[in-house]
Amino acid sequence: MNDNLVIEGGALRGAFSYGVLFGLRREYSQDDLDFFDKFSSVAVTSASLLNMIFLQSKGSDFYDVGKCFWSNVADRTISNTLHIFNGEKNIISLEQILPPFWNMVGRSYNPSISKKVYFPTTHVNDERSVFHNLFDVLEDKNYSLITAAMSMPGITGNSVIVDGEEFIDGGVFDPIPISFSKKSQGKKVIITTNPHSVDSFSYSMMNFLTKNAFFISKKNHRKYLKFMEYSFETYDRHLKELTEMEKNGEGYVIRPEKPIDSYSSTSKKIGRVCDFGLSLGLSHRKSIDDFLKS
Repeated sequence: MNDNLVIEGGALRGAFSYGVLFGLRREYSQDDLDFFDKFSSVAVTSASLLNMIFLQSKGSDFYDVGKCFWSNVADRTISNTLHIFNGEKNIISLEQILPPFWNMVGRSYNPSISKKVYFPTTHVNDERSVFHNLFDVLEDKNYSLITAAMSMPGITGNSVIVDGEEFIDGGVFDPIPISFSKKSQGKKVIITTNPHSVDSFSYSMMNFLTKNAFFISKKNHRKYLKFMEYSFETYDRHLKELTEMEKNGEGYVIRPEKPIDSYSSTSKKIGRVCDFGLSLGLSHRKSIDDFLKS
């Protein structure tokens, strides 16, 4: 078994992939199967890493817990955005939202899942992506690497120092972590929130960040801005690669018809994004099975 699951990250886009993943697991669990067992590796970026921690649980009622979490993140995002221009805070504070996860994974996690999950961080000085195995990180309780995987200065927090090295969000070089899956000859199932090109919301966010006084004032701000620009360029290129993979029969892509930002303009609607992802996940089982067998 060499097939790979690839899951896009990126802030509130995690709400969509959470719904998709939960829907697929629920669909397979009806036959006492686990969706993740179909893959030799699961590559995730940034926010989608949190989903893999949530999905260590098999409880069917666990869906609402994750849905509430993403709604809470949306609430904090909108509230914090009002304060960032005077340098008060990041858009999303990982210090506010991550502690419950450490309590959760400290109690239990599923090795059969976490051993196949890999996530990137960005090594700031070397300007490269570094992949980590989730099981190894959890076993060592090296939670700072998980924080680093989602830390973009000015957005979700400061850079993170691990063993004397500086790391930030893995989405800089791997917004859709297909680079990891390319090491395998197997087929790829990819979850993304955009149809075929970067949405206007993302470009608006890029322009917004270049004018963000808090962001600009931070250490290494020029390098961070370069990373942000590269991230959007890479994301656009990855989306085009996915289209080619589909044409060549190498990839099966689960995506909405419109960019996911079109489905949620306020925090109150973020639950709709989770539910929309859930409905897609519930409807893709047969197509995924046929694709992996072909």
